[in-house]
Amino acid sequence: MRIAGLRRAKRSPTSGTNMKRNRMPQNARKPTTPTLTTNPPAMLYGNIRKQHRYYLPALTVLEVTLSMLLSRYTTTLKMSTYPISFVTGDTKHAPILVDHYTEDVYLALPSTEPLTEHHCLIVTKEHIPGLRQTEPNVYNSVRSLCEKLVGLFSRRGKTCVFFETVSSLKRNHCRVHCVPMDREIGDDAPLYFQKSITDLETDTRHNRTLVKIARNALCRSIPAELEYFYVNFDWQEGFSHLIESKMSPTFAEEIIGGMLDLSSSRWRNPTRLSYETQMKLKLDFLRLYNS
Repeated sequence: MRIAGLRRAKRSPTSGTNMKRNRMPQNARKPTTPTLTTNPPAMLYGNIRKQHRYYLPALTVLEVTLSMLLSRYTTTLKMSTYPISFVTGDTKHAPILVDHYTEDVYLALPSTEPLTEHHCLIVTKEHIPGLRQTEPNVYNSVRSLCEKLVGLFSRRGKTCVFFETVSSLKRNHCRVHCVPMDREIGDDAPLYFQKSITDLETDTRHNRTLVKIARNALCRSIPAELEYFYVNFDWQEGFSHLIESKMSPTFAEEIIGGMLDLSSSRWRNPTRLSYETQMKLKLDFLRLYNS
């Protein structure tokens, strides 16, 4: 029976059987953020409670936090012994660490399918865009390592082609590729590169920017403020091309691929090597490197 002038009282949302199930029970303790002194600090992993729809008891939050920290710490330990170098910051194409040659330079292998057997990289640890911008001590370390590789492969009847492409002065690390190839083919490499660079300048209709570089004369042959492509043969004489416009980042790979009749997928869409293959190539290179 409805009485005039009276309204039905609204039902409390917390009363009866219609109480929302996602509300925290009244007798549940609001968790407190645990103070952790583990390394790395817990603040790097955000607020654990934000990942949950419901408030959890304090003990459960602590357990989840410690579990996540332990997992991250274990991953860090694995990465410290993993062959992929942490120096470059490029997780997709990070090189496979082979040897810390000096405090400034290390030797590595490409993490993708190499152009030739024992294709390797000389990488600087500091943030240097290219070999031209290096300090004298860093350049001497690169030169010493390259000369060691030349002697190593020369005893096996191979020629080393060193090259680097500095298309931006904002690059993180200098990478010099070392591509060993049979001497019969490698002796013709200067002709291939000189012809390709000359054709590149003709096609773009720019000023002639082919610079002949004498042995260890890169730093005094081109300005440090310009992007460039540099190729060297057995760490003797070489060529440099000043990049005035866009240049293919795989310019050298295309020339070497044409010389060796390789598939274009080697440089256009290189296959990333599995961990087992990386370890096999690394051990094989170490046997040669330490012989």
